[in-house]
Amino acid sequence: MTYVEKKQAHARFWQGEGPSLMLIPAAQSDTYDLDDYPRRFDDPLLMWESEMRRARPLCDWPTDGIPTVRPNLGVVFVPSIAGQGYKVQPDQMPWPGEPLSRDVLRAARSRSVEDAPRVRRAAAFYAHHSTHGATDVAAYLPDTQGIFDIAHLLYGEDIFFDLADDPAWVEELLGICNDLYTRVSL
Repeated sequence: MTYVEKKQAHARFWQGEGPSLMLIPAAQSDTYDLDDYPRRFDDPLLMWESEMRRARPLCDWPTDGIPTVRPNLGVVFVPSIAGQGYKVQPDQMPWPGEPLSRDVLRAARSRSVEDAPRVRRAAAFYAHHSTHGATDVAAYLPDTQGIFDIAHLLYGEDIFFDLADDPAWVEELLGICNDLYTRVSL
């Protein structure tokens, strides 16, 4: 099936007009290759090449699934825009740094998403995919996480206490996270 045929099969399925052909591979495979990940994390071309190595073998599967790639920048993608630090260690996905204060989180609304280093890395990944990517491999968003997940990463465990003690703050924090999520997803 070509990419266009796969998209059409998806449309028919979601309109209730046809089956979805699911194929589960018989072979065990790694979910994600972390070899030399810290270098890929900072190099959009290396990241793209790695993601394409995972996607290309799936292009000819007899399924309606569409192979995809993304700049795999981990759960720190949105939190880094707000100013949260992170660690990138060998053989691990990035991990967020210390939780941020309320004042820093409130200031995140005025941060420029376009100027954030991780967003610039993602943009370079997409530019390379647009120029050199296979037409049967689609690009999609980095790991943005959900709104509450972002709030938990940014504010830490205190969010659970504040759900009971200061729900107005949690609602404000979720609004801040929603704003960051929306702006980075456009």
